[in-house]
Amino acid sequence: MDALHNITQLFGVMTVVSFLWVVVLAFGTRVWWGLGVLFLSPLSALIYGINYWKKAKIPVVIYLVSFTTCTALSLYGFFVASDGVGMLKQYYLAKQAVEHRAPDQKELVIQYLEKNLTFAKQSANTGADEEWVAVLQAYLDVTNDGFPDEEWQTAKARSAKFLERPGLTDSNKKGLLAMLEVVDKLKQNTVSNPVTPVGTTPSPRVTNAPTHTVASSTIAKPANSLNTPKPVDTEATTPLPPPVQQTPQSKSPRPDPLPAGRPTRIAVSQAGRYIGADVILVGYDGVEQRGRLVSAANNRLQIEERYTIGTMSISYKTSEIKSLSLVRP
Repeated sequence: MDALHNITQLFGVMTVVSFLWVVVLAFGTRVWWGLGVLFLSPLSALIYGINYWKKAKIPVVIYLVSFTTCTALSLYGFFVASDGVGMLKQYYLAKQAVEHRAPDQKELVIQYLEKNLTFAKQSANTGADEEWVAVLQAYLDVTNDGFPDEEWQTAKARSAKFLERPGLTDSNKKGLLAMLEVVDKLKQNTVSNPVTPVGTTPSPRVTNAPTHTVASSTIAKPANSLNTPKPVDTEATTPLPPPVQQTPQSKSPRPDPLPAGRPTRIAVSQAGRYIGADVILVGYDGVEQRGRLVSAANNRLQIEERYTIGTMSISYKTSEIKSLSLVRP
């Protein structure tokens, strides 16, 4: 990761130097060419190089090649080497969970913080790594510990100090504020109004108010209900027909049904037998994904994940999958 970052920086410096070279040549040719190259590059730089090839071919070629390479390496470093897509997806899941008070909101927020921490440790922004990692670690610890007051105040102080650091870009500030918003919302849900676990009923509140006993003879009864016989429920007295004997059917080629309430682990190589089933996928980075298995071909599994606003299909390499489990709907 450090080598990739250093190479990207090298091509970035080459891009800036060659761009300034092209701008100087363009202004020397004509003011309008200079303004066009300055504000509309790289397209204007390419057009200028084609029109004045003999004069500007060297700086234009260096600029275009270095600009393209720097952009490609930056995108590769974010989306592939650092799994930026996975981090953005984990942020969306955590945000949706805390907004809708999902039962697994804490687990999703912890996974999101762990993903951020891994991304920060892999990055090579000199001078900012240790401080940023300390902020993420503080919020991860306080989330795991259930938001104790003293630890929460320490984490907030660390983040406030980091936001005041000179040279912090707007994108970094927005990323940190988005993370703080998710964690703060989880704290409000957990501390102020904890979520009732699924399948349990909140116990009724017991009060010390005095109770009054009313004699049954004092309760007024409707006049027409004293001597009126109740209607006979003919449907309840009618005997039910005997159950229909179902003939045994041939065995389905699909796999055996899964035990209720417990995921069943399967080999990744057998995933093709379970197309359309709900699965739990765990990668070697520890991130767990849930969704419907759409396809299994060319050493890749495609999972369709359902969200509030729609679905998203994501492809995973089989070499990156640590375990695969089936879930009974």
